[in-house]
Amino acid sequence: MKRSPVAFMLSLSLSLGLAMVPLSKTQAQSSSTTNVQMPLPVNSITFEPPGEGKPADTAGGASRGIGCVSRQMPATCVTALMPATQSGLTLAERPTFFVYIPESSGKQVFFSLTNSEGNYQYQTKFPLTQTGGIISFKLPDDAQALKVGESYQWAFIITGPQGLQPDSPGVKGEIKRISASPELNNQLQNAKTLIEQAAVYGKAGIWFDMMVSLAEQKRLEPSDPTLTNAWDKLLTSEGVDATIASKPLL
Repeated sequence: MKRSPVAFMLSLSLSLGLAMVPLSKTQAQSSSTTNVQMPLPVNSITFEPPGEGKPADTAGGASRGIGCVSRQMPATCVTALMPATQSGLTLAERPTFFVYIPESSGKQVFFSLTNSEGNYQYQTKFPLTQTGGIISFKLPDDAQALKVGESYQWAFIITGPQGLQPDSPGVKGEIKRISASPELNNQLQNAKTLIEQAAVYGKAGIWFDMMVSLAEQKRLEPSDPTLTNAWDKLLTSEGVDATIASKPLL
């Protein structure tokens, strides 16, 4: 049986009206959240070495701990928080260094930075107010900026009442400044959190900057077990002893 033109038009109008009914508030929220990027989980951060050099002897190697009280007890050694190669990259003109300082009677730290020719780039002394944890030292504004493409040797040495001695406990490592590619710059600009920044740096093999981002987040959330586990796992994967990795940031 054929429908009249009037009935047909009425049916079409009702169909179009139903099709144009707006989404409910719940439906709209559900639709919009599908496009929101979820925060990056902290346990997804990994360090991918850039492939320069070979791993150092991390089992009590001289570069990790000079003048240890006991090689069999890593927590008695001044220890650099460095990748296994003992050489790390940075984008920063004036990077930050992380070093574990054991329980010590030392009152002062001597820091030095030399260029590839062995000439001093910067050196200073600063008081050691706390021990038994991880300290950070940022190259100050009055220090000469690191040059892109150049490698530098750095050292931390603990001094006592007699000053710098041949057997003073210390640690050394190597750092090289590089420039960021346009792709890396874009990734860093899109990183919304410290964890996302750390993940970008880690994937690019830029150790020092990754450590800065992670340490800043760790200071903000010192009791977060997920963050603590990620920090410990990252360091131990590069040969840092687990006892040292778990020490507090001073």
